[in-house]
Amino acid sequence: MKKSTDKIKNFKEMATDESKRNEFNNEMVRKTWEYQKKFGFETSPRQGHEFWNNEADAFKHAFGSADMVLNMGYLGSLIGGLHHEFKTKNNPYGE
Repeated sequence: MKKSTDKIKNFKEMATDESKRNEFNNEMVRKTWEYQKKFGFETSPRQGHEFWNNEADAFKHAFGSADMVLNMGYLGSLIGGLHHEFKTKNNPYGE
């Protein structure tokens, strides 16, 4: 398990570096595809929306949250999740 100082450092990097956030998101998408193939999660046929309001989307959120807890702590995961919900450009209001 990572030390608190490492978690704080990881949180600061994620909060201030858009490339780190993009890297994290790309990794979550890659892993979601990997597990989708393994477990057959439902996906959408819409290009660019494969993980939107379906089993794969739920997996991606749960997996990403768990990864953030391990690497940035509980508060980092909470803030990261809220940032994702409110700052993602194509996320419909109120969803």
